[in-house]
Amino acid sequence: MKPFFRTFQALLLVLVLAETASGVMPPDHYAEMSERSKIKATALVLSVEILETTKEHTMKRVSFFLRHPFSDGVPDHFSGICFSVDWPWQSPMAGGTPYFYPETGDKVYVKG
Repeated sequence: MKPFFRTFQALLLVLVLAETASGVMPPDHYAEMSERSKIKATALVLSVEILETTKEHTMKRVSFFLRHPFSDGVPDHFSGICFSVDWPWQSPMAGGTPYFYPETGDKVYVKG
């Protein structure tokens, strides 16, 4: 029984050591993938300002600080508008509006 286990252990060791590391690719591969990605950067939420509260939603202006760009041309600071449903009395309208609930300090992905 022992010779079988030793042979099995040796074979297992060879298979483990012979496995290719496909997770490590050349830098050009990652550059190409980041250019094709819809995600263009990671950012940090600096501030959230409520612009308007209606019976359907709350509209907010969110200011961001760039953490890591994945492509050229992403500014260091930028802002955007988002909608959220913050109160029980708000009833969102039908449709495909995405809602976002940002808080200062959140780390987010930025789509291009």
